[in-house]
Amino acid sequence: MQKASASWLVCLILLAFCAGTPAQQSESKDRFMFWENNLTGFLDRSGQVVIKAQFSGAQDFHEGLAYVILNDPASGLTQVGYIDRAGEMVIKLPPNSIGRRFSEGLAAATVGSKVGYIDKTGKLVIEGKFQEMSDFSDGLARVKMYDKFTFVDKTGKILLDPIFDEAMDFSGGLARVRIGSRWGYIDKQGSYVWRAK
Repeated sequence: MQKASASWLVCLILLAFCAGTPAQQSESKDRFMFWENNLTGFLDRSGQVVIKAQFSGAQDFHEGLAYVILNDPASGLTQVGYIDRAGEMVIKLPPNSIGRRFSEGLAAATVGSKVGYIDKTGKLVIEGKFQEMSDFSDGLARVKMYDKFTFVDKTGKILLDPIFDEAMDFSGGLARVRIGSRWGYIDKQGSYVWRAK
C-alpha cells in the first residue's frame, strides 16, 4: 500500500509540473513578434502590424510588457527597457542593462552593475549577488549564488542557504531539487516532502 501511495504522489507531482504555472496558463497572447530588415516588431492576432519593426532585440510580451533594445542610428544611442502593448517605452533602463520577462509582477534584470529583480516601475526591489535568476513561480524564484541554487521570495528573503546542485522552479507548492546524485521535492519552507534513497 505504501508503494502505491508513493507512486501516486510522484504522478501528481509530475502532473503539476507538466501543467505549467497559473500565470503561464492564464495569459493570452495577443502580440506576436515579426522581423523585417533585421529589426523586430509586433503583430496582432489578425496579422496587422501594431508596433513597427524597430527593435534590434526584443522578447515576447508577458504581463503586458516586453523587454526591447532600441538603437537610434542618428544619435548612436541605445535605449533599453520595456514597452507596453501600444509600443510605448514605459520602463527605461540604463544603457547596457539586461532584462527578462515579467512574472508575478517582477522581472530578473541587470541594471547597470546591480543584479536582481525590478518591479513594473523599473525600480530594483530585490538586489543580490546572483549568478543566475529565474522567473517567479508560486511566489518564489530560483537563484544561483556561490555556484549553488536556492530560492528567493518577493521581499528578497532567501528561503535557505544555497545548497542545491540543481533546482527547478516551484509549481503546485513544490520544487524539484538535487544535491549530488539525490533528487527530491521540497516545499516552500525548504523541507523535503520526498527524497530519493
